[in-house]
Amino acid sequence: MLALTLMMLVDAGPIWIGVDALESDVPPALIERLQLGAAEFLGLRQAQQAKTEVWQNRLAAVNTSFRQGNLEASRSAVARLIEELSADTHPWLESVELLAESLLMLGQIQLLLDDELGAAAAFQSHYALRPQSSPDPSLYRPEVLKAYDRLAVTTLVGARRSLQVEVRPAGATVWLDGRPRGQAPMTIKALLPGRHYLRIVAGARSVQRVVDLGSEGRVIRADLGADAQTAGAFFSAWRERGGGRTIAARSSRFWSWSGSICCRCHSRTIAL
Repeated sequence: MLALTLMMLVDAGPIWIGVDALESDVPPALIERLQLGAAEFLGLRQAQQAKTEVWQNRLAAVNTSFRQGNLEASRSAVARLIEELSADTHPWLESVELLAESLLMLGQIQLLLDDELGAAAAFQSHYALRPQSSPDPSLYRPEVLKAYDRLAVTTLVGARRSLQVEVRPAGATVWLDGRPRGQAPMTIKALLPGRHYLRIVAGARSVQRVVDLGSEGRVIRADLGADAQTAGAFFSAWRERGGGRTIAARSSRFWSWSGSICCRCHSRTIAL
């Protein structure tokens, strides 16, 4: 049985659901699935899901315009979408996947417009975000696949950087490029040079930063306040209160709710 915290954050932007595990060996993929499932269970993903669907529809419209031969219009539209997806106005979670897809689209368009420098920048930005996700051969032309390998993969071969994250309080959850990576303090190694999207969450407080890894690694320090609630602090209070009650936390900027979840790995039941 795993012990986790469930937290709902509401600010001026979309609703965000967060799940933190007390045990350090809980797979990040399981945490992500629980996070999405809990949000669906509580009926609180509509706002973020609606925004994500709008972005998906815009990217689909760009693709349609591109296939109709409207290269300049497609380039302008996808550039605006990339700017919006990169903005610090929403949690960098699912949007990062769409950002990566948009960068691939931009690189393809730049290539066909004979802008190799622009194509290289877009392809390298995508490769930095998703080094394990090469362009799908069923979706991209052979010349695009070859250009991606030449301009991004081959150019950045052997180039790796590290990102050290130091946060007060210790134990804050670290997300990078839309995926959970663990708890601070931590060092994330073998990152590709380029722009990365860092999100740090401690209870009802969070901070997001764009991190450009150039010729060397970076150290990022963030202070979320000594009273910010981490998973460890939550469970200390949870145990003191007998382990069966709900604990609420408030701050000046956010409203948050925290509760306990018991998850049996070999069953499909989640008790809230």
